[in-house]
Amino acid sequence: MGKLPEAVLKRSVINKLNKSGVTGKFKAGVGNDAGLFAVRENEYEKVSVATVCGNEKGVALLAFARACNSLAASFGKPEYAALSLTFPENTKEDIIKETLDEAVFAAKKAGVKIVSGNTITAGVMETVVTVTAFGNEVSPMAPEAAVAVCPDEGTTNYLMMAGFAGCAGTSMLAREYKEEIHARYTYEFIEKAEKMCEDIFTAGAAQILAGNGITLMHDVSEGGVFGAIWELLERLSLGAEIKLPLIPIRQETVEITEFFDVNPYQLRGDGGLVFICSNPDEIKEDLKEAGFFAETIGLITAGNDRVLVNGEDKRYLEPNRTDDYYVAKGGRRRTE
Repeated sequence: MGKLPEAVLKRSVINKLNKSGVTGKFKAGVGNDAGLFAVRENEYEKVSVATVCGNEKGVALLAFARACNSLAASFGKPEYAALSLTFPENTKEDIIKETLDEAVFAAKKAGVKIVSGNTITAGVMETVVTVTAFGNEVSPMAPEAAVAVCPDEGTTNYLMMAGFAGCAGTSMLAREYKEEIHARYTYEFIEKAEKMCEDIFTAGAAQILAGNGITLMHDVSEGGVFGAIWELLERLSLGAEIKLPLIPIRQETVEITEFFDVNPYQLRGDGGLVFICSNPDEIKEDLKEAGFFAETIGLITAGNDRVLVNGEDKRYLEPNRTDDYYVAKGGRRRTE
């Protein structure tokens, strides 16, 4: 459930795609979530696709956020989108209307116009929302310029995060299991958790980072913060020492993930953005002025070791596994 295991992704997807002859900034890779194509000489557009399925509210919102966040984190400015909706057979018209209302709301939040798409019923068990986001490239720097963050260059480089861990997953679990959670928490608390979905669009933060010379960033989605950090570092073949207590997280996420007995750092994290920089204080201030919270969460190191530090405890970060959202939905929840 969720993303393919990284070994399968590399072996059966990325390797196949890169045999088509593309090179340099056009190559597929782990954490490379947007395609780039030339519209005229020295002018490029970018495209990113996100597919989300589920019968719960919030699926269309998540699909728009995921496509537009990935595009923005790949140095594109989301401008318009194609929308494809696939519904289970015999879906009632009210559900279709609700999904479209949510898609229109999400497009406005993302700052894009829906310009094309299709709506069908087919042999699916859940509603499937696919959003293809398009936009202009906002930075002439190729992501490969990020090799400048190599520690051998003599500059200290920091791993940073904008936003908070587990936002999307917290919101969706709070919405889907409101009555179960109410056995322990108030409705007011649960509603605050639900509203976290309003803060999952990160294109504004990504554009500020691009304007500050950041050469590589990655939006958080399936696999949570841990998955995004791994993919970011995998693209660079670099390591990091990550301070777990410094990863930004809201109390609602702490409580909800404790209730479901899941890891908040491996929970759907749309609304977060991880990146590398050498001037963290300046970056934090610029993001704060625009209404985005950011924190320095670690240091970039030579080699491939990605170490999580929590007080005296240290362990190694691992490639993406099943997102803990699916673990929670599988019924493995705390009952005490």
